[in-house]
Amino acid sequence: MDKKTIMNINRKWKDWRLEEEDKESVNEAVKVQAGSDPLTVQDSLLDAFKGIVAKGTINWGYSESDQYGWNDYNNFKKMNDEYNKEMLKIGKQVEGISKQLESMWKTYQKINDKWRKKDGPRTN
Repeated sequence: MDKKTIMNINRKWKDWRLEEEDKESVNEAVKVQAGSDPLTVQDSLLDAFKGIVAKGTINWGYSESDQYGWNDYNNFKKMNDEYNKEMLKIGKQVEGISKQLESMWKTYQKINDKWRKKDGPRTN
């Protein structure tokens, strides 16, 4: 069996697990919606993270079957190293976002205090 045939079989094997509507939703980018109040944006951000988790790793490219059929296993190792390097770049961005979110309450408090001050003393 030639490489092209094997690659096509691998692609079909990945695709058979998904229904048509699932394939479309897997390829959709997750979006955060703006809103009129902070809870809308917070909920939208939370939904975005849930959406990423719900998709799992289906659309991230790698499949266990990809490790088979290499003429030179060193090429697979190099591919694996390069792929892991790219995934770690994304991982670092996710870590950065996580750190930002951990201190977001401080940012909120500064913004809230600034506008409360501008609003003047409470009248009730």
